[in-house]
Amino acid sequence: MTTRYHFEGTLTTDTGLHIGSGSGDFVTDARFVRMGDGRFYIPGSSLKGVLRSAIERALAAFDPKSALRTCALDASPHFGTDKCPTVNVTWQEKFNAEKEGKGEEEILAWLCDGGLPDAEDVKLCHTCRLFGSPYSASLVHFQDAVLETPADVSGEIRHGVGIDRDTGAARAQIKFDYEALPAECTFKFVVEAHDLDEIGLGLLCAGLREMENGAITLGGNVSRGLGRCTLTLQTVQEINLSSPSAWLNQLLGKAGTHNTAHKSDAVKNFMDGAIRAALTQPEV
Repeated sequence: MTTRYHFEGTLTTDTGLHIGSGSGDFVTDARFVRMGDGRFYIPGSSLKGVLRSAIERALAAFDPKSALRTCALDASPHFGTDKCPTVNVTWQEKFNAEKEGKGEEEILAWLCDGGLPDAEDVKLCHTCRLFGSPYSASLVHFQDAVLETPADVSGEIRHGVGIDRDTGAARAQIKFDYEALPAECTFKFVVEAHDLDEIGLGLLCAGLREMENGAITLGGNVSRGLGRCTLTLQTVQEINLSSPSAWLNQLLGKAGTHNTAHKSDAVKNFMDGAIRAALTQPEV
């Protein structure tokens, strides 16, 4: 690990939000997920999932000559690349047969640069490198986003009915309800990433920019108008961990001489530069 990136800000709901806990109680069929102390929160896995999906949808629509590739977790060559080992069963079998006795550096080179015998063009796509796959750990960690304000907010109980697709009318005995938070709730948002190359950093920033633009929805019942939210990034830190002394400074809470903190307008400039660098890669 040479550089750690720390993104911090707030996520504000523009509409109601429902993140189901998977259980109900005597008040509602589907409670909003809570911390052990009762505070509402958005799981980091939910944030990571919607961000990955947004990036996959964008990259899958790119021209095949683009330098940016995703498997979109689909083996079809018509939707992303089918050359990623996450979806390429033939490659998986060959990799498992060939990796015995090979060192980690050679295996990593196969994953990121290709070069496996008789499969030189097969390698991890950019979203799998960034967000992880069965063959590679994720380089990005999303913290659970805990509700900050209003701290005393109560969940709203919203009601719905099942619709008969043939008649278009409500079906009998399929009334349900769920708990949702109202608009203007603010959650603390923290993402950390490490060992990102130029493309990985740019794709992460592109996904976060989509959240800043309000283009990514969260949670359930989004077809009912829920889940719209807006991210406001306040700081981005580049933390140097390229030497024992740099790591020691970080562990002791001292600002390293090569650490960089971006705030206010500098956050936008940093994001713009990273996105531009990734999306202007020459065609392959």
